[in-house]
Amino acid sequence: FKDKNGRLKHGSLNSMLLRTASGKPYRIIGSLRDIHDRKMAEQELLRYKNQLEALIKERTLELQRANDGLVGQIEQRRVMETQLRVSEEKYRTILDTIEEAYFELDGSGTLTFVNDAACRIMGYDIDQLIGMPFRRFSTNQSTREIIQAFRKMAGSGEPVRVITFPVIAQDGSNKVLDLSAALILDPDGAVAGFRGLARDVTAKILSQKEKEKLQTQLNHAQRMEAVGTLAGGIAHDFNNLLMGIMGNVSLLASKLKPTSPHSEYLRAIEQCVESGATLTRQLLGYARGGKYQVAPVNLNETVKRTADMFGRTKKEIQIQASYQEDIWTVSADQGQIDQVLVNLYVNAWQAMTEDTSLSLSTKNLILDADYTASFGVKPGPYVSVSVQDRGNGIEPETMKRIFEPFFTTKKMGRGTGLGLASAFGIIKNHGGIIDVESRVSQGSTFTIYLPAVSRTSKRSAAAPPDLPVNGSGTLLVVDDEPYVLKSLTGVLQDLGYHVIPANSGNQAIALFESEKDRIDGVLLDMIMPDLNGRQVLSRLKTIRPGIKVLLSSGYSLNDPGGNNKETAGDRFIQKPYHIEALAAALDELLKGSDRPDMA
Repeated sequence: FKDKNGRLKHGSLNSMLLRTASGKPYRIIGSLRDIHDRKMAEQELLRYKNQLEALIKERTLELQRANDGLVGQIEQRRVMETQLRVSEEKYRTILDTIEEAYFELDGSGTLTFVNDAACRIMGYDIDQLIGMPFRRFSTNQSTREIIQAFRKMAGSGEPVRVITFPVIAQDGSNKVLDLSAALILDPDGAVAGFRGLARDVTAKILSQKEKEKLQTQLNHAQRMEAVGTLAGGIAHDFNNLLMGIMGNVSLLASKLKPTSPHSEYLRAIEQCVESGATLTRQLLGYARGGKYQVAPVNLNETVKRTADMFGRTKKEIQIQASYQEDIWTVSADQGQIDQVLVNLYVNAWQAMTEDTSLSLSTKNLILDADYTASFGVKPGPYVSVSVQDRGNGIEPETMKRIFEPFFTTKKMGRGTGLGLASAFGIIKNHGGIIDVESRVSQGSTFTIYLPAVSRTSKRSAAAPPDLPVNGSGTLLVVDDEPYVLKSLTGVLQDLGYHVIPANSGNQAIALFESEKDRIDGVLLDMIMPDLNGRQVLSRLKTIRPGIKVLLSSGYSLNDPGGNNKETAGDRFIQKPYHIEALAAALDELLKGSDRPDMA
């Protein structure tokens, strides 16, 4: 309470009451009431303060929790964005490094996304491809097939596994793609487009086609080889028959006077034998081992000579020739190459229609391994001869069989079907190639390639001079066919030779061992059942190295000169032969005999 001066005083309740009794009670009571009210206000204020502090604390905690959550969300979002960016980079890296083309199309078939492989395969920049409809680089047929497949996929929801899709690249080249695709769906599940992969299989398809082509050629070569072996065997036996006929005809002719009425019949038989011999030469030309008298050949001279001869017989043909200057030299049988060229000329003449021109050309060239591999010959320098006509051409199905023996499109009696077959065999046996290009109603071009043995031009060897047909001396004649051996013995005796016949290889060796000192030369057949000609020849040369041997066969003799003197004959004659040719060959052979009395 306050004193009369208004200063605060302290005291007990009794003092306050006494003083109240002195006439001033209300002031004390009012003061107490003020104090009580203030205390109550202070308490209320404190309560409010505590409530406010609790509210603030609670709100602060809520804000802190909310802030912590927001920071977590921000951090989580940042982590997710980082993961997404890494995933996108990984996804893009994968797409850009795979070999397959990845693409995305919208519902109208327009490209909306491609990878680097798609650009590389198609030859476009990425900016060119995006926004381009796929129809731009596909054919009408392939476009229809793709649209049909994608419509089916959109209806069924099933992805497209593999579609072979031909396309045209920017440079105009044709390519083939193996394509697989799936749907792109929007959030509502509706079809928004298509995505897929495409693999470039152009090289694989080309390789498969080349493999099939080589397999076809191999099958054809194997079939031709089998037929050739059969043809060679038939020709060999037929040659022996002709040889027997020719020998007996010669014997009869020698017994008859030229004015005899029977001489005409013998000449007719000889003509038949000659026709048969021509047929067997064609068969043997097709069969294995068709080279006989191999010598350097100038193909310019060969083409000129044969073309002039053919032109004289077919005057309606206009021959146009183009010859390579400084033509390279080839090693070949001149007679057989003549036969090949004449066969090609005749074949071209028979194919002609209104245009009767025949174009011939020769050329020096180098063939690489890519070209020669399919023909089974070595790459290197070759000389080519092309024979071109502008006639009917050859149908594709016929083209597959033109080199088969006895196959012909001519009417019965117009051809044997051996012309092209023998040409094929002869060129093959010379290590060369015969190729043909033809278009129906436009004509055909046959080209032969013979390996060059020298890159210099040489003139063909001149024909040997005629030799005398009479001889003397002792001959060992070896042949396993009795009728051939008998006729040869008679013919050679008429020519002045003393003959010792032998019908097998073993008998020949036994006779030579006992009679070696008086035998001047040997006429030896190469094909015999017990010991073949080379085996007999080796034994004879061992017994007497200087003995002269004339080899004879319906087959060819590969490298008759040979490097091994013990297995190489001194001369070779092809069956069937004329007696004059045999006499000339024997006379030439025995001029170099090692017998002292024959020197």
